[in-house]
Amino acid sequence: MHTTKRARRPLRWAVLLGSIGMVVLGTWAFRSSDAAGPVKSLSPVAFVPQVLAPSLPEAPFPLRLFTGAVKTDSGGRIITGPTADPAKNLVGAEAAGVRAGLERFTKILFGIDYFTGRPDPGTRIDPNAPRVNSGSQHWPFVPQPFRSWPNALAVTPDGKKLYVTLPGREGYPDNRIAVVDTATRRVLRWVDLSVPSQPVGTRPAGIAMSPVNAYAVVVNQYANFASVIDTGTDAVLGQFETGFYGEDLVFNANGTRLYLTDRFKDQVRAFKVDPGPKFTQIAQIPTGENDLNRANPRDLAISTDGTTLYVANTLGHTIAVINIAGDANTLVRTMPVGGLSTDVKIAGRWGFVSGQSTNNVLNAHETGHGMPKIVNGVAIRNNGAPLGYTPVMSDATRATTFDDLGTELNVFDTSTNRFVFRYVDFERDLSMLAVPGEIVDLGDHTADQKIIHGSGPEQMFVKGNLLFVTQLHSDKVEVFRINQNPGSPGGILTRIGDQFTGGITPQGLAVSPDGRTVYVANMQTEDVSVLGVSEAGVLTRQGLVTVGVTDTTPHPRTGGKGAHLFATHEEIGLRWLFTQSYSDDGQKSCGHCHWQSRHDGGQWNVGANAIGGPKVCPQNKDTSDNWPEWYEGLSGPMNSYASSCNGELVVAERRTALFPQATLEERLRARNEFVLRKTEENSRAIGRPDLSGKAFKVDYYDMAFLQILWTQNETRLMPNPLRQAPTTAEATQVAAGKALFTNEVAAGGAGCASCHHNGNKKVNGEINDSFQDYNIHEPGVIAETTVDNEGPFTRLFNDYFFKPFAPPQDVGGRQNISSRNTKHLRSFWDSVPRWLHHGAAHSIREILLPPGSSLLRTGERGFNFRVVRTDHSRVTAFDFLGGPKVTLPTEVPITMADSSDLGDCRILGGDAKGPICVSIDRPVPKSGSDPAYDKVAYPEGRLELDQLGTKNVVPLLLKDGSLNPALAANNIRVIPDTHGRTSHLSGADVEAISAYLMSLQK
Repeated sequence: MHTTKRARRPLRWAVLLGSIGMVVLGTWAFRSSDAAGPVKSLSPVAFVPQVLAPSLPEAPFPLRLFTGAVKTDSGGRIITGPTADPAKNLVGAEAAGVRAGLERFTKILFGIDYFTGRPDPGTRIDPNAPRVNSGSQHWPFVPQPFRSWPNALAVTPDGKKLYVTLPGREGYPDNRIAVVDTATRRVLRWVDLSVPSQPVGTRPAGIAMSPVNAYAVVVNQYANFASVIDTGTDAVLGQFETGFYGEDLVFNANGTRLYLTDRFKDQVRAFKVDPGPKFTQIAQIPTGENDLNRANPRDLAISTDGTTLYVANTLGHTIAVINIAGDANTLVRTMPVGGLSTDVKIAGRWGFVSGQSTNNVLNAHETGHGMPKIVNGVAIRNNGAPLGYTPVMSDATRATTFDDLGTELNVFDTSTNRFVFRYVDFERDLSMLAVPGEIVDLGDHTADQKIIHGSGPEQMFVKGNLLFVTQLHSDKVEVFRINQNPGSPGGILTRIGDQFTGGITPQGLAVSPDGRTVYVANMQTEDVSVLGVSEAGVLTRQGLVTVGVTDTTPHPRTGGKGAHLFATHEEIGLRWLFTQSYSDDGQKSCGHCHWQSRHDGGQWNVGANAIGGPKVCPQNKDTSDNWPEWYEGLSGPMNSYASSCNGELVVAERRTALFPQATLEERLRARNEFVLRKTEENSRAIGRPDLSGKAFKVDYYDMAFLQILWTQNETRLMPNPLRQAPTTAEATQVAAGKALFTNEVAAGGAGCASCHHNGNKKVNGEINDSFQDYNIHEPGVIAETTVDNEGPFTRLFNDYFFKPFAPPQDVGGRQNISSRNTKHLRSFWDSVPRWLHHGAAHSIREILLPPGSSLLRTGERGFNFRVVRTDHSRVTAFDFLGGPKVTLPTEVPITMADSSDLGDCRILGGDAKGPICVSIDRPVPKSGSDPAYDKVAYPEGRLELDQLGTKNVVPLLLKDGSLNPALAANNIRVIPDTHGRTSHLSGADVEAISAYLMSLQK
């Protein structure tokens, strides 16, 4: 045990020592701009330019602590390291007092080592005053080099200049545009977009060239204005008001109208463009019918006839269709894509949408991702066998869990605004999970669909009859030929080939006016790739131009040069976060679910859930002071990632065709060598001299640790306009909401802050504004769904800590004995409206209000409740470490019917947007399950209602909104207000709390 521990320590201490030398690289000047040019309003009336300050500081050291659950051995001792004792007894709950008007219980926790997860029995956590002692139970913030993260590109009509936006990282934004001479392939200058008396970092995002005049328009995420640049002189002509979080923009053909996406308000702003130029806003157009399907609009394109604007709602999984003919500027409809929608482009008759994992039926409503397929009314596993219960959701493929991750291009007909064809990655149907040791073709797609070779399509560019696509995860550009009149829809695209860009994490791209050159912005390598295009559409690498901050280019804050690439272990971790190079199928990547370190907006059958159990994909940010971590809080140490998602990207825990070895240790060692080999192959193919050490090749375990170093180091939160620039009315409403959120029930509030601490408590002597309390609550505060837990990460026979080549740690939970950690809320405003752990709440009212509330709107369901048996209770664990045995009412699982259900819970396993349904299975002993597993999982045996997912359900509410009397008749009680007392609040109060939630930031 100790030998292995010493062998792994050099990396972790090298990281810490390296941070001492890196402090100067992370220096950040929080100042007003000295070099900023004057403000000249290009709006019809003057406005006050505002720039949001970054969402800082980073989490303080005392809050970057690690706590975790424990198990005991056969002698009742807390297990602190690998042991031959077969007993792994679950340790249960303890009282945590009354919070938000209800008695609460939390799992017994201890301080744990951040690297191994091993607990210190002497550091038991007080649930109402968490404190750890050892330095190994913290991990420090490590300042990082300043980076520009090149993003979007635009070429002047004469092809002589290339403009590149440099947004920088979320907490450390840039404010510049790089101007490149395309003939000499060098940077002519960096254009400063900052303005006087405001924070420097405007974070430029999208850029577009006027089609008829010599200027470019740049939208700035952190500023309430767009900047206009004279492309002859590269001078900033002025600014016009746009609101915050402009994302992308497009001119109409004659340059008289400009449309830009507004991420903060989920809308499009339309502008009239007059000579000068002058920009007059003429419309604000929502990009969807509700909060969910209009989430995070970004890219947009105009139809060939100029009458229709198409907008990709990235995380809403839809394409907005907007009538712009005659300045109508009205939303016509949204087309359901069903998965992440990263870009939309128009080529004649056809519209193309890039994205991933869109596993609904074309033009049908979205269901879950990685869910079982329903065939003839029966849900099946990916091996074709019956699932055995009714899933909460379903999808259109046989692939389940991570098997369903993949790349897609969806094609729609602009004459009908309906999708006509879906292209997927060429090995999409090949599964190593369906049958152990075999590769099985699931047969979900036809041969003409399976043409894509890249992974993670990010941006597209249409030039003539060619479609160019940046493949973010595979560091390539892929090229397709477009056929306007194919014999069948499958012939719309023909694949030509692909090429490595020579950079890492490609983003935007542009093609020269003559179509002979492709330019690609590479986020992680701070450069632009130059690729030649032959007459046949074949790409060749021609060079790179460094446009961001490296050791050869200027640092915009210090005046000197920047740091060399991959200068820290955290940057090396990011090097491997988005790549598919080490995945077992050459397709999967962390970025499929955590797109741009956010999330993909999907409800995934992943992690700690049984097959068919959806969990909303969490935001992969703001985790530095958010331990206990994901998966019911049992993802304790930083290395737990090696036992969860990363293990599903390259599966070796279960026998596969890639790793057929007989023993687990043999498979894990084979995986380690596989990852070393594949990461080296990837680096050699990219061919950069600055890839060295672990940025060149890395083993499985070091990679997992490095990835989490990146993930948890910075909060990467986005500043919030409602926090920094509210109107007087908004500020008043937010203040009222904060009071209601913070005050306990006895003081007339909702008591939310008793668990989501917003500065009202201290932890380790530090003000806790993390909106969590470092506890795992038992039972969870919301009703559990019918198939929660018992997924691939539930390993009750294993322990909770990490050791290389040992059995993966247990990071999952049991069915119907719930535990939930309190999640942070500081990025709530930018999250997808798939809230609560199952993702079924699509509005804030659905989170806050109990079922049947008169404040719910049409189609909304209140999720502020739990359901329990009145005739049965159960002990929650085997061991309580000498404390009182906690026995709680037995929980009753729920499910959600399809949106087409008429209120009687007959149509199940659909999109989960219909009525809430409650299981009426009785708590009698269950037969036919695994006795050995049941003995470990359930102290009093497994019960029939733990089967979870039968069709023996009834509606929670009658059609008149009252509670269904069938519940009481079956000894079931509905407990309202379980995650905050809201039933006594007025409509104005609920709106105030909603405004407060939407105003949060660091």
